Amino acid sequence: MPTLAIYLLKVMLCSAILFGYYHVFLRNKVYHVYNRFYLLAVVTLSLIMPVINFNLLFTPGYSTIVPIQMLQAVNAGDQYLEEIILYSHRSSVSTSEVALLLYCVVSTILLCLLINMLIQINTILKTGICQKINEVVFVESDANGTPFSFFKYIFWNPAIDVYSATGKQVFAHELAHVNERHSADKLFINVVLIFCWINPVFWFIKKELNLIHEFIADKKAVENNDAGALAAMIVTAAYPKHAYLLTNHFFYSPIKRRLQMLTKNKSKKAGYFYRILALPVILFLLAATTIKAKTEFASVFNSETKIRVVIDAGHGGQDAGAKALDGSLEKDINLEFLKQVKALNQSANIEILFTRETDIYQTPKEKATFANEMEADLFISIHANTETWQTASNKGLEVIVAKDAYANSQASKLFASAVIANFKNNYGIPVAALPQQRQVGIWVLQAAECPAILIETGYLSNKNDLAYLNSSEAKTTFAKNLLAAIAQYANNRNLAISSYSSPVVNPTDTTPAKKAPLGLYKGQAIKTIELSKDQQIVQLL
Repeated sequence: MPTLAIYLLKVMLCSAILFGYYHVFLRNKVYHVYNRFYLLAVVTLSLIMPVINFNLLFTPGYSTIVPIQMLQAVNAGDQYLEEIILYSHRSSVSTSEVALLLYCVVSTILLCLLINMLIQINTILKTGICQKINEVVFVESDANGTPFSFFKYIFWNPAIDVYSATGKQVFAHELAHVNERHSADKLFINVVLIFCWINPVFWFIKKELNLIHEFIADKKAVENNDAGALAAMIVTAAYPKHAYLLTNHFFYSPIKRRLQMLTKNKSKKAGYFYRILALPVILFLLAATTIKAKTEFASVFNSETKIRVVIDAGHGGQDAGAKALDGSLEKDINLEFLKQVKALNQSANIEILFTRETDIYQTPKEKATFANEMEADLFISIHANTETWQTASNKGLEVIVAKDAYANSQASKLFASAVIANFKNNYGIPVAALPQQRQVGIWVLQAAECPAILIETGYLSNKNDLAYLNSSEAKTTFAKNLLAAIAQYANNRNLAISSYSSPVVNPTDTTPAKKAPLGLYKGQAIKTIELSKDQQIVQLL
């Protein structure tokens, strides 16, 4: 439902701007054919533009340019809304479902009304006397609403003498509707309103389009712009109110505007100016809604060399992982963090592949095999930590690497240290100062043929950690920090790969890990490190 709401809001904004231009510069002008297609274009473009996105990246130095600032203002809400959507199912599921239900109920009612109108027209067609005249079918019927036209059918009331002067003009009026295919416009706008009934601008467009149809037909039906002849036709008979909203009726109000349009003079110079002026308005709006003008991350967020990264949202499917204090499941939380990384990756040199993007089950072996088959340069597995409720005291983010016996262990520590360095200053919960190693082997880390880390984003058994992990801030900060670390590693990958080498052992080995963590400190490799509240003692290689 939030995604639909965002789309409808953008449609409403686009249509309001374009219709606003029409109302100021084009309404009550005599170029009716142009106005007709302009309004149809307004509806079409408003529906299409919000679903088209082009990423336009620019450096921070150019962010002060006014057009770019305007583009940023139009599109800035997307990222925020995307972040809210990731969490919306936790706090407002019932509200969204109720809103969606009400929306569907109204759409269903409008659909039923449309079908009912078609049935009524078909009933008149079956009960009337039909006669084909060239490409037009003349249907004689005394049903309420006649005379009117619908596609190639002209429904005629026998009370009007078709051979009289007024009758001939009424017939010419309806014939103009048939030849101009105005019924197609009406059907189109009514179908659109079934799905976008909440947009008031479309209802105004529908009303204005109906009037334009009458203006066009009046011009073709009344010779020499004779307003008196048009008035005579309108006053000829007063028929009951028309009930078929898909049809074109001769007796359509407001009459005053029809008479004004019939007698209004055309200014060619002004007409060309107003019509041409619509083009830059449309182009600007198209750019503002389809181009996502995003400022590039700072230089540390951009990889100078290409790198392929496989990211795994831990667990999935039948493997739910840990259960949080609020009942949420680790597999879902992991997937939310992964989606945010995907949404924020703007670097053309960072190619990210995912082991899963939906709730499916994969074995650890399948995940490691996928990373190896994709020839990944990095493997990252996203998880959330937990401990027994009785002893719940641990908190914060941890980065885990394979034991030292594995070939990728040392390079993994370098990457893990880059990750920690980016997280430690802005993550909302504590961050473990050094890469961790588990005594029990972790298959996805040990079997990967590239540097591999497992990130425990926080403890689901800790209230503060869980509250932070459920926030949009946590997901955004996590994604930005991880992308920065990937870029840093990519820019120094050759050094990281050649710095260490270790023998390859069986990935199922579960021997205790050596407590000799390695990492990066201010860009240099670390052999040992001791941290205290008051000092940092670093011994560099």
